[in-house]
Amino acid sequence: MPLQPPSHGVPDRGAALIEALANDTPTDAAYRALWCAARTWLATGGAVRLERCARLPSTPGAVRASARNLWIRQAAAQVAPGLPAHTQALQLADALVAFVECGPWQCWRDARTPPDAASELNKALFNVVKYSDGKILSARHISRVIANK
Repeated sequence: MPLQPPSHGVPDRGAALIEALANDTPTDAAYRALWCAARTWLATGGAVRLERCARLPSTPGAVRASARNLWIRQAAAQVAPGLPAHTQALQLADALVAFVECGPWQCWRDARTPPDAASELNKALFNVVKYSDGKILSARHISRVIANK
């Protein structure tokens, strides 16, 4: 009987790969995730798509949402490090409003990436807004994303 991609055991496999790719920083977790996915894919004889084995999103919309959620978590950790998720969400929502309405987004919105000289927080905010199609997310939405690491 062919193996199926495990539904438990490595819950953050896709997240580990996405984070490493987004940060352009290979990690041990990403290597392990890719190794496990490739072994599962091989064990199924290629019957199960590799991105499913790796628990990666498989549609353009799901890829954008996954990237947005990664940047939300990174921005929240910078805006309110060590604080509860709800507080991080409130502070991040306020930071996003300021970033979009009267901050750098007005000048950067047509850029593919934020300027190299931008702060890490502004880079994260840029990517949150970019992957949200320029929309400002609610604190409630942000809180759900942070809670669903």
